[in-house]
Amino acid sequence: MFDMRSVLVQFQPDRLHRAERQVLDALRAEFPEAHFEAGEDDGRYWNILFESESPAAALARANVVLTSTTAGRAARRSCIVSCEGAHAGPTTCSFTTTTLRWSSTTLGSRAPGDDSR
Repeated sequence: MFDMRSVLVQFQPDRLHRAERQVLDALRAEFPEAHFEAGEDDGRYWNILFESESPAAALARANVVLTSTTAGRAARRSCIVSCEGAHAGPTTCSFTTTTLRWSSTTLGSRAPGDDSR
């Protein structure tokens, strides 16, 4: 039995001069089961919500869009990927120039108001 977790890909089309349709079409093709929600908050956005059994599986699917020959470059400039659930915890999702990578690095915690690094 898989323990499903929520994954959000946020597409911010206002970060692009063109290719909005190509990115949205690529996201819809890769995530046909996902819930797509449009909104406006300091710019337009599309939230693409879906469930995944693991961070690696979710990021592999996002990489299909991010490395696509038709939409990859624009997608990398305009998409954010975040995870929620047990696999979110002390881990991060990060972009490289061509791929997403799951990092199992523990995040440091600071007290409120502590701006020291």
